[in-house]
This record gives sequence, structure tokens and C-alpha cells, in this order.
Amino acid sequence: MRFDLNARADGARRGEALKAFKRALLSAETNELPLLWRAAELTDNPDEAAVYHRRAVDVGVKEDINVRAALEMCALMTQLAEYAKAYLFLAEHELNKLTAETEGDASLAERYLSKLINTTLAEADKAKALSERLRRFQI
Repeated sequence: MRFDLNARADGARRGEALKAFKRALLSAETNELPLLWRAAELTDNPDEAAVYHRRAVDVGVKEDINVRAALEMCALMTQLAEYAKAYLFLAEHELNKLTAETEGDASLAERYLSKLINTTLAEADKAKALSERLRRFQI
């Protein structure tokens, strides 16, 4: 069975994705929790969304998922994302000061970028691009 996890509000595709989700959810297990949450997000019907969310909670309780630990992990991930944005901002700020021939610090910018480059964070690609820009500037 194949369905599009990224279907958006374009009518027929969204309807097809929701039908596929419904078929997949007939026997939900822990690894299907993302499907339940995505199905709840795709439907325009609040009552139907509530059914998916309830099912996700039931599956979590059945599988003894530690909700508090999961919420704490989400908070940590949010903080990590904010740190990543801060590192990118600071690196770009230093690079902009360098290109404007003011007191920018190339080694500081490189340190900020190196914290992001080998991660799986969304900011890693931009950090790589900024690092290349920094290298070209230093040459």
C-alpha cells in the first residue's frame, strides 16, 4: 500500500491520501503513531481528527509510551533548533562584518558553523553553504 505523507490541501490527492491512511490504520501499532497524527492533520473534519488523536493516545497507553519523557524530548529538540538558529545567525553576522571589511571574526564564524555542519538539523545545509562562502572569502 502506498500513500503520500506530504499530501496537501489539493482536493483529490488529499482525499486519496486520507483513504489510504484509513486503510493503514485498521490495525494501528506504535510504529503507526505518525500515521495517526498525519491523518488527523489531513482531515478537515474535527470529529474525525479527534478519532485519530484518541486512537494515538490509546496506542501510546497500550504500549506504555512515557508521554512525559516524550514531551521533555520535544522541549529539548525545540531548544536545540533555537540554538542552531542562533549559531547560524551569529556565523552569518560575523561573515557579513568580514565582507563589509569591519571587525568580523572568521575563526569565530567557522566555530559556529562547525557545530552545525555534521548534524541532521535543517540548518546544516545553510551552515555548509556559509562555510563555503567563508572559505572563498578567506582565500
